[in-house]
Amino acid sequence: MNPSVKIVEETEQVSVTPRTLGIDFPDTIPKYWFNESPFLTHMLNTYTLLVPDNESYYIRQLSRCLNEVEDKRLKRELVSFLRQEGQHGIGHKAFWKNLENQGMRYEGFVKAVNWFSYQLLEPILPRSMHLSNIACIEHINAYLGNFFLSRGQLENAEDRMKLLFCWHFAEEIEHKAIAFDVFQAVGGKYPVRVIGALLVFPLFYLINTVGTFYLLAQYRKLLVWSTWRDFGRYLFIDGALLHALRNFGRYLMPGFHPWHTQDYALAKIFFEQTASKKNIHPVITPGKTN
Repeated sequence: MNPSVKIVEETEQVSVTPRTLGIDFPDTIPKYWFNESPFLTHMLNTYTLLVPDNESYYIRQLSRCLNEVEDKRLKRELVSFLRQEGQHGIGHKAFWKNLENQGMRYEGFVKAVNWFSYQLLEPILPRSMHLSNIACIEHINAYLGNFFLSRGQLENAEDRMKLLFCWHFAEEIEHKAIAFDVFQAVGGKYPVRVIGALLVFPLFYLINTVGTFYLLAQYRKLLVWSTWRDFGRYLFIDGALLHALRNFGRYLMPGFHPWHTQDYALAKIFFEQTASKKNIHPVITPGKTN
């Protein structure tokens, strides 16, 4: 038996379920919707701006692997994973109208990231590197999900934005092994995984930091004491920096697998709690059996 399959079996046979987010984003959502903090708000606003095109990248690259994945269960889960990612893009992009109404100028940032990531790098990298990159980004998304959900970081966020990010982060945990398992199933090697990690980790945090500072500067909040106080608190007191470094180290270990961190309960609890609110709707994947 494939070792990665055994790990998933030990983690309750986690099944990936596509869901839609049934909410809107009215104009009453405050400008600083996350704990009334410009830094925290624009950190996640930057994430929101990057999600749609990033998810499209996943779909482009991983769809090409469907015919090569021999394991039937993994293939079904990959289809569900791709549908989840499509919904993430839709959910986050729906909030962009609010950012426009607040006078935010984000088009230049989004275009610059897209040019570098998808027009410059994507055509010249081999497929093995794309799969390695995606597996690494998914690891980052999953441990961010663990960080925000396990520590209640979003408790003081506006209700709709809290739901958007909790839904996204819970699904990142739920499907965190799919891209990694596909990478391995089509012949991904450890050295390629390491190269992908060394490329993705710094780029992910560099792009998100530049985007955050760019948005803060627009609102004249970049050189404000409270911004840097909240930045330091997030990194050191809340523990985001140590959490990231610890998970980076784990990812570089030769025997790493995403389900070595068995945190599916965080996602399961969230979906059980929100099921009765009728805001999150499962989407039936044709041919899917659990």
